[in-house]
Amino acid sequence: MKISDMCRFPLLGIAALLILSGCSMERVGAPELVPAGTPYSSADIMGIELTEAEKAVFSRTGVLDRRLEPSMEAMVRYHFVKYSREKRTTMQHFLRNSLPYLNYAKAVFRSKGLPEDLAYLAYLESGYNPLAVSSSKAVGMWQFIASTGKIYGLSQDWWMDERMDPYRSTHAAADYLSHLHDIFQDWHLAIASYNGGEGAVGRAQKAAHADGLNELLKKNSELDPAVQLREETRLY
Repeated sequence: MKISDMCRFPLLGIAALLILSGCSMERVGAPELVPAGTPYSSADIMGIELTEAEKAVFSRTGVLDRRLEPSMEAMVRYHFVKYSREKRTTMQHFLRNSLPYLNYAKAVFRSKGLPEDLAYLAYLESGYNPLAVSSSKAVGMWQFIASTGKIYGLSQDWWMDERMDPYRSTHAAADYLSHLHDIFQDWHLAIASYNGGEGAVGRAQKAAHADGLNELLKKNSELDPAVQLREETRLY
């Protein structure tokens, strides 16, 4: 059967084109971060010896990682070492995926007056894979669920799903993150909300009487289980 014949049947034609182009829907799991309760101290992590190349990279800071609390700085260092060493192959794969999109994403965030560091969230969301689909049916490079995608202008019908459009979805992600920052007036809380939902983070913050994410994380275990942040959001 010719491709032109297949395209008389839209779904079969789309499937054929995806196969022939080497593309596929790729399932993605939860962020692969250190589990809560891992026994380590800030001193242990801060004492990890970095190579000269690692020191040069780790010393660079953007808008979002300046003046971190020591406990948060320790977590950054832990994951920096984890992904530059143990998960190096994974990170290399993500970096290759991002080559067509990263500079565009940074430019979009800058154009909207947002920190360009936010472009790196797509590594954690999908490994910069526009065709990624999560177990909770979040789709695309920025992992929009259907309802949020529609709110931010991403069309979804039998023919197309703009959550998989790396360019339109990047604009949608920037607008959503801007909305979250308007609510919380804090980028760390806004970013946590991108993962956990503005309602869940807002309820936890209110219950903890916390000004920022670090204070909320310290008090989280003391909260009623119904409003505690889930592990994935705490680590996000």
